[in-house]
Amino acid sequence: MTRADGRERLACQCHLIVEDQAMNVALDSSPHQAAMAHWFARISAVGVFAFFMLFALAEGIPPLAQQPLRVQLFFALWGVMFVGYAIGWRRPLFGGLTSLLGYGLLNAVELATNHRLLGGAFWLFAIPGVLYLIAAWRASRN
Repeated sequence: MTRADGRERLACQCHLIVEDQAMNVALDSSPHQAAMAHWFARISAVGVFAFFMLFALAEGIPPLAQQPLRVQLFFALWGVMFVGYAIGWRRPLFGGLTSLLGYGLLNAVELATNHRLLGGAFWLFAIPGVLYLIAAWRASRN
């Protein structure tokens, strides 16, 4: 074996070792990624709830008994979403599913009454649910 062949073989072996270590680091960091995703979901849930409360306090909550059924359903479904956010704090899979169920039904009410889906800032309400599902998926891979 020549000196050049030996260097080439050593370089190849070193490359394989580095790739193997990089793969192990990526797999080992998975629990941390799941925890980070869960915290991102929690922070976004608090942020979206605070955003909602800012508007509720600034505009005032209307007397719900005197509102049309559509408005009553909206507030009930916002409640479902916020309960999902709270459930997700400990159980991200169920919290994510609950909050996205509320968001989906909110869109169904909008579609049934106005023949369109919610737009604008309403998509923000789905972010915590999606992040909770990502956190649950990442945790299940461990």
